[in-house]
This record gives sequence, structure tokens and C-alpha cells, in this order.
Amino acid sequence: GLLEWIEHMIPWIDQMREQRASSISEVKARLEEFRTYRLTVKPPKTEEKGKLITDYNTLQTKLRLSNRPAFLPSEGKLINDIEKAWDNLETTERGVEQHLMSELIRLQRLEHLFARFSQKCDSLAAWITETKAFFKKDNIAEADLNELLGKIKSDDAFDTDMGIHSERLEQIANLAHDMVQQGFSKAAEVAARSQAMNGLWENLLVARTKHREDLEQARETQEKIDTMRLEFAKKANPFNNWLEGAREDLLDSFVCHSIEEVNSLVTAHEEFKACLPEFHQIFLDIQQLQQEIDVIATFGSNPYTNLEVDSLGTKWNELLQLIPQRDQILQDALVKEKKKDELRKTFANHANWFANWTTEEQRKISESTMGPDLSLNEQLAYLAELLEEVEGYKPQYEELENLNKLIQNEVIFNNPYCKHTMESLNVSWEELHNSVARQ
Repeated sequence: GLLEWIEHMIPWIDQMREQRASSISEVKARLEEFRTYRLTVKPPKTEEKGKLITDYNTLQTKLRLSNRPAFLPSEGKLINDIEKAWDNLETTERGVEQHLMSELIRLQRLEHLFARFSQKCDSLAAWITETKAFFKKDNIAEADLNELLGKIKSDDAFDTDMGIHSERLEQIANLAHDMVQQGFSKAAEVAARSQAMNGLWENLLVARTKHREDLEQARETQEKIDTMRLEFAKKANPFNNWLEGAREDLLDSFVCHSIEEVNSLVTAHEEFKACLPEFHQIFLDIQQLQQEIDVIATFGSNPYTNLEVDSLGTKWNELLQLIPQRDQILQDALVKEKKKDELRKTFANHANWFANWTTEEQRKISESTMGPDLSLNEQLAYLAELLEEVEGYKPQYEELENLNKLIQNEVIFNNPYCKHTMESLNVSWEELHNSVARQ
């Protein structure tokens, strides 16, 4: 009957309101069922209730007019019981549709949150994957100092990007919390995805920390290499200049006119050889420095100099080969100058004696022409003896001329041992010879 139907519908309606739906389709289905109930199922029951009350009232009226006792329904089936049960049904119905609409809106909002959550997770996961791939392929080991400094600046700027994506991770966590708190049907999936995103982020932080550490370590290494290369250049460039200057000095031709000048060159050369150990140590230091650079520098060239240890070593060995050659050249020059000096001395001895002799002979001629005690025949005889004596010294004069030719051939311009020149001796000889001949 009607009461049984009411008793059956009230729990069904309560279930619609109290049992939370797991999906939008389920809510829509409930809403459709409830609307069907309101529009299709309940109206006949409403008519049935009205007819039942009308029939009851009609029956009671007829019984009263017939002076018959009133009809008394069984316990629990009185009109009041029906009215009360119907009121309970109406009360139970009240707010169900609104509840179902609210539930539909709630689930639609949750689906929207889930879509946002999934989109943010996908976007952040893709960015994390891309960033980790960049860290992995970033060729730090082959970057020079300038490239590393640029990478470090980019990494500093990456902190801003990390901050932005960190906010996205917080947004994902907040969305997950809201959906779980609101009893979203996919709460377990959301919680697992949120936890997975936290794991991806932690892995990214580890990769990013290692990438930064690798950058800093590579920067320290390249700065050390750069400092060592600069030090190499500061040592190699002056050493190379010294090598080239020393080579020029060793190959430099010279013209000396005295033993003193040659000895000056020999002294300078010996001083140069005395400093060789010092420069050899400089070269060893340069070699050692390059070996240290080669241990840690696996690529790149020295930006501060084009010089290399091998080229410096070649120049050093060439220099060592030139030193004994220079020794021999200086010794030959010294021997040559000593021979020239002996020639000067020999010429000076002959020239000084010859000059004194011509002076003495001129004095004798003058005395022979001015002496009062000699007759003319005696003077003539004396002069004849002098002429014969002069002619007898012609070989000495010719020897002087030969010595002078040797001096000229040796390109000797000065003679500190003698004030006489061959020209002055020629004049003295001619004057002496003419003086004797005129007498």
C-alpha cells in the first residue's frame, strides 16, 4: 500500500543524499532517477493519497448519516499516520535535488582540478626531464675558462627558473591536498603522482647540485691552468727574447784592431757562459711548468703566447752548439791579433833603429862638410866611405818596406810601439841618400 511505498522510498531518498558519488556520471544518474521519481513515480502516489483521504472522509460521512459507528483503520494506518508518513517523505525529499546539484558541481570542480593537476604534472615532468638531459649532455670537461664563466652565469640565472618551477611543485601539492581532502575518487592516483613529482624534483636537485659542483670544479681547474699558462708566458717570452739576443750575439761578426779589443770580447763571452747555468735552470723551470700544465690540461692552447717548450728546446740546443764555435772564432781572432802585435813590434824595432841610424848619418855628413881640420881630399874620401856605408844599409831599408807591406796586408792602422811611419822613413832615407850623393 501507500505506507509501504513511503517506507520504501524514504531510505532510497536518504541514500541519494547521504551516499557520496564517485563520479559525475553517477551523480547525473542519481539526479535523473530523482527527477524521474518526482515527475513520474510520485504524482500517481500523490493522487492515490488524495483519493484515499477523500474515500475515507466520504465513508465516514455515510456511516455517520446512517447512524453507524465510524470506521476505525488498524493501528498505524490511520489518516494521521498516512499524513505523518507523507510529511516525512516530503521532508526527506527536501534538499535532495539541491544536494545532488552541489555534488555535481563539486565533482566537476574536482575533475577540473584533476585536469589542472595532470597538466601541471606533465609540464613540470617534461621540464625536469629536459633539464636533467641538459645537465647530462653539458660538455663541461671540454669548456675553456671563458665558456665556464658563461655557463656559471647561466647556472646562476637558472636559480630563477628553479624558483618558478618550485612554485609549480607547490601548486601541484596544494591541488593534490585539495582533491584528497574532498574525497576525490582518484585520490590515491593523485597522491601517488604528487609523491612521484616530489621524487623527480629531488632527483633534479641532486643533478643540479652535481652540475654546479662540476662547473665550480672545472672553473677552479681552468683558472689554475690559466694561471699556469700565464706564468709560462711570463717566463717563456723573456727567455725566448734572451735566446734570440744571445744567438744574435754569438753569430755577430766583429772587427778588432788590438788584442785589448779581442780580450774585451772574450771577457764578455766568458761572462755570458757564466750565466748559462742560471738560464738553463730557467729553461728547466719552464719545462717543469709545461709538464704540470699537460697533466691537468687535456685541451686548448696557451692564449698568452705562441711559444712552445719544444721550440725553446730547439733554440737552446742551437745556442749550445754556437758557443764552442764562438770560442774558436774568438781564439782565432786573439791568435791573429797577437801575430799582428808581433808584426807591430818587429816593425817598430826596425823602424826605431833605422830612424836613429838615419839621424846619426845625417849628423856625420854635416860634420864632414863643416870640419876645419880636414882637407878637401880627406872630406871626399870620408863622404865616399859614408856613401858606401849608406848603400850597405839598403837591405835594412828594403826589409822595412817588406814589413810595411805585411802590415798593410793585415790592415794594421796603428802601431803604439812606434811613432815612425813608412812614409816618414822613406823621406829620411831619400834625404840621407841625396845628401851623401850631393857631397
